[in-house]
Amino acid sequence: MFRSVLTPHVYKYDDEIASRSFTHDLVVQTLDSIPELRKLHLPLTSPEHDPAPLAGVIHHLTHLQIFTYNDHCTDEVIEQLGLHCTHLKKVSVCGSSRVTNASVQHILKLRKFEFLYLSGTLIDKEHYALLLSELPQIKNMVLRREDDILDHVAEKNLRKISHVSGYVEDISILAQKFRNITNLDIYEIPADLSGLAALTTLRTVRLTRGHYARKNLKAVLTGIGSRLTDLNLILFMDVNLQGIVTLCPSLASLSMLKCRLLPLDPDTQLDPQLPHFRNLTSLSLVCIHDRGRSCSYIQHYISLKTIRLF
Repeated sequence: MFRSVLTPHVYKYDDEIASRSFTHDLVVQTLDSIPELRKLHLPLTSPEHDPAPLAGVIHHLTHLQIFTYNDHCTDEVIEQLGLHCTHLKKVSVCGSSRVTNASVQHILKLRKFEFLYLSGTLIDKEHYALLLSELPQIKNMVLRREDDILDHVAEKNLRKISHVSGYVEDISILAQKFRNITNLDIYEIPADLSGLAALTTLRTVRLTRGHYARKNLKAVLTGIGSRLTDLNLILFMDVNLQGIVTLCPSLASLSMLKCRLLPLDPDTQLDPQLPHFRNLTSLSLVCIHDRGRSCSYIQHYISLKTIRLF
């Protein structure tokens, strides 16, 4: 059945819905029939999942560019990628405890790598620093909790990093170390975010778990909001939507998940002609607690191409 669907012309397989081991195993068995595949996303499966069959068919996927196999990847799978998938640009194997330092020699063969996500693997900071130094096109860096990885990477190698994600205890370190950062994803908010205003090249920001006022997000948006194109807030309290609208005129995408919006003053009026309303093309408001009428401003967004409300 799967062979009739996964034809040689398929170039992308994203299995976010069919995530059971049975479905996963069927897909792996038919990967030899889609040699032109460019993107392969294999979701979470059961703990007893066996990755060996996948390692055995990777040699068919010589055109693969994006590979996601979190939690279950192994050194054997990485070895096969290094041998056969020389066009790879992005790989995520987060949480895979069977990916160790032994994989580094195989990853180094993949010279087109731009994005590499290894959090939760057994690759230590010294070997991760080696990858950041030796992969010529790498663009991202993941800061792991209680990890002094920055002390192991030369400044010249940090200049090529534009995407930073992970745990940040001291915002000032970002401004000191990363001169060309455009995308920032902080998993755990430090006490004060105002230092982000010094990151003048920043365009995309994703922040998780904080308070709009107490973490000084207003100071950040006052400093760099006019340049931001993408803002994503998760589990943020008392978000001032009016502040975002006025301070972020160039946003193309605004996403909030499980956030609480600050009630607006009944007399507060926002001009529907503000650039923010004209420029935003993607809006996602999921599980939002709106005690006021903030969401009533959705009607002013005249250029939306994507909207998600839940």
